[in-house]
Amino acid sequence: MDLTGIPFTKVYRSMLTSSLWTMPHPRLHMVRCVWMTLMLLADRRGYVHASVPGLAAAAIVTLEEAEEALQLFREPDRYSRTREHEGRRLVDVEGGWLLLNYESHRAAAVDELAKQSKREWYHREKAKRSSAPSKTRCDSLAPSKLEEIERVPSASSSDQDRSLEGPEQNGSTGSAQPVELQGLRGVHRSLTGWEPRPELFARAVEIGLPREVVEARIAELRNGPIGGARGVFDRDDYVMRQLPRWKTWHETAQSQAVHRAGSANGAGTGPRRGGILRSVLEPTGRHRAYAEKHGLDLAALTRKIEESGAVEELGHKRALELLGQTMSKAVHDKAGSG
Repeated sequence: MDLTGIPFTKVYRSMLTSSLWTMPHPRLHMVRCVWMTLMLLADRRGYVHASVPGLAAAAIVTLEEAEEALQLFREPDRYSRTREHEGRRLVDVEGGWLLLNYESHRAAAVDELAKQSKREWYHREKAKRSSAPSKTRCDSLAPSKLEEIERVPSASSSDQDRSLEGPEQNGSTGSAQPVELQGLRGVHRSLTGWEPRPELFARAVEIGLPREVVEARIAELRNGPIGGARGVFDRDDYVMRQLPRWKTWHETAQSQAVHRAGSANGAGTGPRRGGILRSVLEPTGRHRAYAEKHGLDLAALTRKIEESGAVEELGHKRALELLGQTMSKAVHDKAGSG
């Protein structure tokens, strides 16, 4: 049965010993039930689009119990293992709630599954080689693909879980020349002789990353080895997979520049609410293009996020994601009312 298109939630076994699961609460079963329901309703970014009555119905608890549990999740937890956000588990957003740290936990689970899949592939290939029928003397002179992979330098036990194409892990400064394998694509350990394709810059523009930033990052990669001890097979794919990371670094640098400018001359801060000076949220080019395409008031939506205090509480990156979700909901509501 193909389960590819069925949404599901990754849950760690360590939840059984978490502060949420073991807190001294008179109706602990209710708290657990509401939290698990929130996780099941969340999308891949941790956004739960629901009302309090709808959440209570899904969790099979009363309205008062649902409100009590939500208030508990909003408050700091000094026993939480995650110190970010002072142990808070969610914040209120337009149309529902955002589960804090949901996306980072999901990404960690995906990485672990990828490592497990690679280990299983390695052992299957090794088993095939050991159970293969005996070869003639001439055939035995040609090395198998698995033998060639095992000949790549530094194949230590700590490297078996690392991706053949993943980012550098061990700071190796060995030879940067590509190792050509019989019957396989070349294993490359540097960008020597490689030039970026137009598809790379097209993808960068699509996610809102300036071309000059991509060129600068590629120049940095050319200064050292890539892919760790084992190198990479496909340099185009390797560089393409660096774009999200570079985009995060670029947005972080922009946010820090805005705050530095605000500290220097009083700019970079938004309107006051309750005597608190709010930080400015700077939309990306994708936000502006989306707002222009659908006729949205981007300034009003951005100001709403700023006044909610989401920039200070979630950080600039997550606040931008929240702005995107708010814009999508505004388009949906606009289409429904029309």
